[in-house]
Amino acid sequence: MFYNFFIPGGIGGDAYKIYILNKNFNWNIKKLTSAIFNDRLSGLLAICVLILISSMFLLSAQLVVLSLIMMITGVLLTFFITKKLFSIYQTIFFKTFLISVLIQILQIVCFIFLLKSLGIKENYKIYIITFLGSSILSLISFAGIGVREFLFLQASKYFDFNTSVSVSASLLFTVVTAFFSLLGIILLIKNMNLFKIRNRKKSI
Repeated sequence: MFYNFFIPGGIGGDAYKIYILNKNFNWNIKKLTSAIFNDRLSGLLAICVLILISSMFLLSAQLVVLSLIMMITGVLLTFFITKKLFSIYQTIFFKTFLISVLIQILQIVCFIFLLKSLGIKENYKIYIITFLGSSILSLISFAGIGVREFLFLQASKYFDFNTSVSVSASLLFTVVTAFFSLLGIILLIKNMNLFKIRNRKKSI
């Protein structure tokens, strides 16, 4: 979380995982990269599925059917791509997908609690859809900073929700994430100290 949050694009933690696993276990970099890619893919799929599910409560019956077809097609298409390009992961595809869905649901719950703390007691579906959409866009930003707030600001022009409260809740979510991500610096300092000790032993 520390690397993902404080390195632009949200790929820092992924790059660190590849580096540390290759260094400590000599695992193949190509296979590690494909594993990380599939991890990201399952997360993206989970977000898209949850956006479609949330949208169903706002759409007409015909569009609900269309959303359901899109959701099933998206899951099956992603599974097909995984099976063809990364066959080694096809046996755990649905397991990782369900874990990704659970993680995103937990983030949604946290965001709803933030909204409640700011006095919002209704219309959560629009907030959730916008929040999930911002999670996708945050992949190309500096840990999502500014993206969520901007998206909520723009969405307020088209949907009926409180702009200042939604932006505040989004900013609070970013601050909370940053706070807990900063705890990772403890592990970073610990690893740096271990590295210095190893170098001393080698020089001796």
